[in-house]
Amino acid sequence: MDQVMPLLERFLMDATCPEVNARLHILSRLAAIGPWLPPPPSAPSSPSPSTSSLPTILLHLREDENWRLRKGAIEAFPVLAAHMSSEHRLVHFEPTLLPPLLSAFHDRVAQVRAAATLALGRVAHITGPAFVEGKIWPRVLAQYRQSRFYLMRMALLHALQSLLHWSWRRRGTRSQMCGLLRLR
Repeated sequence: MDQVMPLLERFLMDATCPEVNARLHILSRLAAIGPWLPPPPSAPSSPSPSTSSLPTILLHLREDENWRLRKGAIEAFPVLAAHMSSEHRLVHFEPTLLPPLLSAFHDRVAQVRAAATLALGRVAHITGPAFVEGKIWPRVLAQYRQSRFYLMRMALLHALQSLLHWSWRRRGTRSQMCGLLRLR
């Protein structure tokens, strides 16, 4: 895998190719190679394309002008969360990857916002109830309260619904979550 990862990273960062299907194909297959992904760096780093790490590349693709690449990058975030230890999630995922995932709810393309909703539900399933209640839920709720655009508010409501649905099935914390949901 040490020889394959640099090739995958090079293909993902190849902005010279106008055809994005190769990069989208790699992004869609990250779950299959997830068990062999190298762990991210110990300390959060700034998203610069020169750093050779998959999380940094996904952060770079999250800002791409092509909406399909932004969507593919967002869909790959749960793969990274699944292959991090709980300590690594607190050190790396929460400060570095969670904010770009949540900022996808403000994307101008509906498919990217929908992908963010699904990805957030998958991340919630992977990270567990403590992470959801302590880190994800308050941020999504705050974004909902600050949002002034109807379509973004709807995407955030779908995300909250996804988190509630997952939480009810998982722990049966309906009254607690409903108490947190005081939207206005």
